[in-house]
Amino acid sequence: MLLQPRPAKVIEVRQEELAIVLDKPMQFDLTEPVVCQAVRLPVIHAEHDCVWVESLDGVKVGDSITQTCKIGTDADLFHTFFDDMERDVGTPRTCTATTMGPNPGVCKTAFAQIAADCAADDGGDIAPLSVS
Repeated sequence: MLLQPRPAKVIEVRQEELAIVLDKPMQFDLTEPVVCQAVRLPVIHAEHDCVWVESLDGVKVGDSITQTCKIGTDADLFHTFFDDMERDVGTPRTCTATTMGPNPGVCKTAFAQIAADCAADDGGDIAPLSVS
C-alpha cells in the first residue's frame, strides 16, 4: 500500500460555515482528516471543491490543504510509479545517461518489467512497455 498526499490550495475560508473552498476538485475520504499548517482537521462533510471541518484554527487563504490517499492495487501502484517516473525523468524511451546516470538501461528495464507484471496481474488491461 502506498500513501500519497493530495494537495489543494485554499481560495476562501468561510468562518460561519467552518468551510474551506479549494482551487481544484478533490475526492475526499470522510474517515480521514485533512491537514493544513501541520494541523489535522477532521472532515464533517465534503464536496468536490469545498470541505467542512470541525475547526478552522490557523487556516487562511493561500494555505495548502492535503489529504492522504491510499493506493493499494497493483494497477494503481504501477500508474503512480509510472506517472512519477515520467515526471522526474521522462518516458522510458527518453531515459538516457543524462537523466538516469551511467546505466539508463536499468530505467527502461524497470519500466518494462513493472508494466508486464501489472498487465499480467490486471488481466492484461495495461499494455506492456517495450524496451528500446
